[in-house]
Amino acid sequence: MIYDGIKHAEATEPKELKLKIIIAQSIATSIDAFAIGISLAILNEAILIPIITIGATTFLFSFMGVQLGKMIGNKIGKSVGIFGGIVLIGIGTKIIIEHMFL
Repeated sequence: MIYDGIKHAEATEPKELKLKIIIAQSIATSIDAFAIGISLAILNEAILIPIITIGATTFLFSFMGVQLGKMIGNKIGKSVGIFGGIVLIGIGTKIIIEHMFL
C-alpha cells in the first residue's frame, strides 16, 4: 500500500480495478476469516453468533468505507494508502512482538 501510494501519488486518474485484482484482494483479506473459522472448529464453539456478528460488522464497515471514500476520496488522494500501509505494518509488528515475547 505504501509503495502504491508513493508510486501513483502523481497520477490524476484512478487506476482501473480489474477482476484479477479484486479476486486477489478478496483472498488476501479473507485469510483471517479462514483462520478464525478453523479456530472455532477446533475449539468446538458455536458458530452462528460469530458468523452473524462478523458478517454484520464487516458489511457495516465496508459500506461506511465506500461511502466515506466517495465523499472525501478525491480530496485526500493517495496519502490514505500510505497511511493505511503504515497502520498495517504497525498492527503486524504488534502481533509479532506479542507472540514472540508474551
